[in-house]
Amino acid sequence: MFYMASPFAGIFVDKMGCRKTAFLGGVVCCVGMIAGSFVPRIEYLYLTYGLVVGTGIGLAYVPSLIILGHYFRRHLGVTSGIVTMGSSVFTAVLPFGLKPALLHLGLPNTFRIMGGLFFLVSLCALSYRQILHRDANHNTTEPCNNRLRAVITKVVNVRIWQNRTYVMWCGGVFVALLTYFVPMVFLVKHSQQVFPKADAHILVTCLGAASGAGRLVFGKISDLPKVGRIRLQQIGLFLMGVSSLLVPLCSVFPALIVMAVCVGLFDGALMATLGPASIDLVGPRDASQALGFTLGLACLPLMAGMPIAGV
Repeated sequence: MFYMASPFAGIFVDKMGCRKTAFLGGVVCCVGMIAGSFVPRIEYLYLTYGLVVGTGIGLAYVPSLIILGHYFRRHLGVTSGIVTMGSSVFTAVLPFGLKPALLHLGLPNTFRIMGGLFFLVSLCALSYRQILHRDANHNTTEPCNNRLRAVITKVVNVRIWQNRTYVMWCGGVFVALLTYFVPMVFLVKHSQQVFPKADAHILVTCLGAASGAGRLVFGKISDLPKVGRIRLQQIGLFLMGVSSLLVPLCSVFPALIVMAVCVGLFDGALMATLGPASIDLVGPRDASQALGFTLGLACLPLMAGMPIAGV
């Protein structure tokens, strides 16, 4: 739902601005988490945690990257790396706080605490001040007699789909993300089967920490004048794939830790440059829907990839 909601987040950014869209996303996440704390059966979490919280994250995430393009050009990569590093930091740290909270406070109260954390997103969104505004005549086409098409062209920025480089980039991201979640989902289970005495969950912490470091490092590298951000993405995805291929060959647990670090490190190259690359391709004024639709297309391979990998 986070990815599926991203195109709507891009449209909302164009219509309402980054501040209101991100604020709304934080509120939706907070409501979803608190509602999830009252559900009588776990199946209801598909609605509260999956649908509502996932939608809220999508609404909050897209503006957090788009707003950077309003303030930064020369240092856009490293600022994007700093922003996206937040998810890596909490991936590494939050489990250590959630485990005792679940043990001593229970699941409902833990959900309420997380709802409070999500509301902080809304408070942070109040600092977003948009200084670039999109051209109202972004869809300059011949007069359209089809009412549905007229409505679509009024809402959707069709100009980005006339950019062939952007369309090709979207197609590449679509294919690349088909197996993106495989290491994150299966690494712990693989370790438990091959190294049953080792603490497999340390791999998640190492992967998250390495991803955070990678976002900073590759974000800084992407700001260098002679480095292309899309080329950097290609290299990162290739090396991430090579690291995944080497996981079954690890005969000792420390080697598996090294591979987890490599996967996380090269994942940073993709995540740090995703927003800046969309801004480079279409410009900061059109980047909201460009990034939103890229993430929206990503939801299809990300959802299909895991059942295929499971089989």
